[in-house]
Amino acid sequence: MAVLLGVASVSCIFGSYSLAGSNEGSQSISVPDEEQLRTKYRQRDEALNTNDFKVLYYIRIKPEFRKEVSLDEFKKWYQLTNREFKTELVKVCACRVQKSGMRCSLLSHWIISAPDEQTKDFKILESGEYVDGTWYLTYTDHHMLDECP
Repeated sequence: MAVLLGVASVSCIFGSYSLAGSNEGSQSISVPDEEQLRTKYRQRDEALNTNDFKVLYYIRIKPEFRKEVSLDEFKKWYQLTNREFKTELVKVCACRVQKSGMRCSLLSHWIISAPDEQTKDFKILESGEYVDGTWYLTYTDHHMLDECP
């Protein structure tokens, strides 16, 4: 999959940040191992649906941060309840090559269902990082979007 390199600014509750985007003069690059990225979505769903914090930890926390965030500390961030998650990659919006690898903005489709609650079906922006041949789903935004910014 080819994605354009460039910089776009996005504002949110946490302030402004830059994303690689489709600015004039951008270069086209290939996103590595898209099938592994899609597999990470399926593994995350299974981990969320079975309360498997260890798998979720290894999908979300890159090795360089595991020294700072233990599995026990990570578990405190999540309150997994009786919900079923189904997520999928809609598209890779844009990527930026970094010293440690590649960071991409990902448009994701989420469906969350729970007993006695209306099913939530939405698209959201996430951050994925490709480091040393492995994809990590590092950040999920709280803004619902229908398209890449």
